[in-house]
Amino acid sequence: MLIVGPGKAGNVTAAGRTRRARGAGTAFSLDDAADVAEPTRTTAAAPARALDGLLMVQEADPRERRRRAIARGRMALDLLDEVKLALMAGANLGPALARLEQAAATLRENSGEPGLEAVIDAIELRVAVELAKHGRSVGR
Repeated sequence: MLIVGPGKAGNVTAAGRTRRARGAGTAFSLDDAADVAEPTRTTAAAPARALDGLLMVQEADPRERRRRAIARGRMALDLLDEVKLALMAGANLGPALARLEQAAATLRENSGEPGLEAVIDAIELRVAVELAKHGRSVGR
């Protein structure tokens, strides 16, 4: 079928006869193995520009930064309570301390509000002290 342009198609013709292999014992073989091209290296895909733009818009929203900072602070306080309860119950502190370490690593992000930053600093200090009591450090 021949396609001449958008929306136009040429005539369709019937397929011709196909030839069959001449013997039952014919096998597939490459004529010249030296002509085989070497594999080429692939390159990393370019970042999606639309997604980058969307993330930049989200980053620029001060209300969203404030909301995320508050959520991280609350999560750190909840994990500090979890460590305290595990300590009072005599339970294994390992899992709770591991979660607290992960939270401490992601706690610091600029919210753009000095008052909120002061509260996050105080929470971060409490987390660092609690981790230091148990021989762990804040991984950044």
